[in-house]
This record gives sequence, structure tokens and C-alpha cells, in this order.
Amino acid sequence: MKIDFKINKAFSKLVYELLQFKNRFYNPAKLKTFGLNDETINDKENLPMILEYAKTVLEYMRKIYRAHDIYEGYHFLEHADVMQEQFDILEPFSKRIIQGKDFNYSEELKFVEIIEEKNISDKIYEEVIAEINGTYNDQYFASMYIMVRKLLENLIYECLKKYYSTDVDKYYNTAKDQHQGFGILIDNFNIMITETKFKTDVGDVEQRFIDLLKEFQEKGNKHAHSLFDLPHQDLIEERKDKINNLIKKFDWILQKL
Repeated sequence: MKIDFKINKAFSKLVYELLQFKNRFYNPAKLKTFGLNDETINDKENLPMILEYAKTVLEYMRKIYRAHDIYEGYHFLEHADVMQEQFDILEPFSKRIIQGKDFNYSEELKFVEIIEEKNISDKIYEEVIAEINGTYNDQYFASMYIMVRKLLENLIYECLKKYYSTDVDKYYNTAKDQHQGFGILIDNFNIMITETKFKTDVGDVEQRFIDLLKEFQEKGNKHAHSLFDLPHQDLIEERKDKINNLIKKFDWILQKL
């Protein structure tokens, strides 16, 4: 299994913390309920089960010891924070093992993942996000860019559909029996967010979100016939935080509508 030093370090640190806590304060039998023991917990192939066990331990620590941070010299919440940090590093790779892939992290990449799953509450997008992050880690940057753009397009579509409902033309081209194009969706989204009802029900949408959508539209249109010449990796990496904030904003809008 190919594994980056950073990931290897996070794995070792998490396992050490889990075993230390188990041996001092937690029921050792709990490990067995996840199909693990003191030996198999050190096997990276078991990462999905290890993370499920870690999640249970973290919930237990924060619930039981919230009011008693220190006991017998052990800082529970401090150790819980360390575990959580390693958990967050390792979780994206766990999903790739579930999908039958090995760890494959390159030091040439700036991030472990491009899209953060926590930013979308609708579980229907889990596989899409996993695939985007998979194409990023496998360095299929053109595919990653296309999927990020399609994800944004679909989120705009869902916002328009939920807001306009029976006014189908705002989001669907009935003549062609397909979604409206990206440009039309963005234009209608810009109109929607200025309407009094939207502002009353949802609130204001900052201009920076609109600017980012327009940038995706314009770059895609400009390079439509030379898509593979786009610097996809840099384009997405440089806008990672902006993209995730935009996705979070879409999720917020959908919950408000």
C-alpha cells in the first residue's frame, strides 16, 4: 500500500492515542465490536473500522469527561482534540479503501481533499464529493474540474427548482427535456437572489459568490475547445476555500427555502 509520510504519521498517532485511552479508561471489549484487537488496529487496511471505533471513543470522551477534563494526569479533551485532528486527516482515505482503492497521496498536491463533505448536508452528494476528491488525488485534474463545475451547476439548479417550483422554465428546458445551461442557471440565480421574497425568506447573498460562479462559467466557455489546456490543478487549488464556502452557501440557501 502506497502511503504518504503525513498520512502514515497521522495513522500511527491516532492508533497510539486510541490504545492509550483504551488501556487506561475504556472497556477493552469495545474494540472487538468493530472487528479489531490490539494487533489488527495497527493494520492500515482496517482504517474504515478503526475510524468508526475512533468516532465512538471521541463521542464517549466528550460526553463523559466534558466536566472532568483532567483525571489521573490525563487531559481528556486535549487528547480528544489530538485524536480528532488525526481523524480528519485520515477520513478521506478511508472512503477510498471502501471503494476498493489504495492510499495514493502525492506530495505534489497541496491538499488531502478539494471538496469538504461536511459543507453539504444532503447525503445524495457523498459519492460525487468522494469522486471529485478521488480524481484530485489520482491527479486527473481535467475530470476534477468538470465534476466541480457540474456540482456547482447542480446546486444552482436545486436552488432554483426549490424556489420557483412550478415556474419550470427558470431551471428546466422543456423543449430539450434537460436542465437549463450553466449560463442561464447563473443568470436566473442572480435574478432570484434580488427578489423581495428571497431576501425575506433567505437573506442576502454576497457578490463574491456570484463572481466565483461567473468565473467558472467564463473560463469554461472561453476554453470550451481547449479544455485540456486549462491549468485545472492550480485553478481549483487556488480557489479551494472559495469553492467550499460557495457550496456551504448553497446548502444554507436550500435549507432556508
